Amino acid sequence: MGKDSRNEGIYMTGGSINADQMAVGRSAQATKILSTANDALEQKGLTEIRDKLDELLKEITAHADSLHNPDEVLDSTKAVAEELSKDKPNKLTITGILNGIVESVGSIARIATAADSLAKAVMLFL
Repeated sequence: MGKDSRNEGIYMTGGSINADQMAVGRSAQATKILSTANDALEQKGLTEIRDKLDELLKEITAHADSLHNPDEVLDSTKAVAEELSKDKPNKLTITGILNGIVESVGSIARIATAADSLAKAVMLFL
């Protein structure tokens, strides 16, 4: 079986792959910082914030094709995750970025709702 020129994944004929984070295919992205934030939030007992961050990322990924600026929205989410992984996260920074995401995504209610929900959880639990 020959290599398919339409393959957007991994084509491997032997050996092994060992990766901490891996992204494969069109528009795929590996987001180690989100994993780091999840671990930090878990250690702090902030599982509700962790779950809301995961939900936001899920919605961004699911609706990326509908966004006019998906890379900016994802980068902003990474900035929130990075701030959340700090010992003393800055609530103003986090909520400011999340409010920017809400404004930026416009009519994509699922992303806006997820970002707003995370902002509210940050204000309640941090």
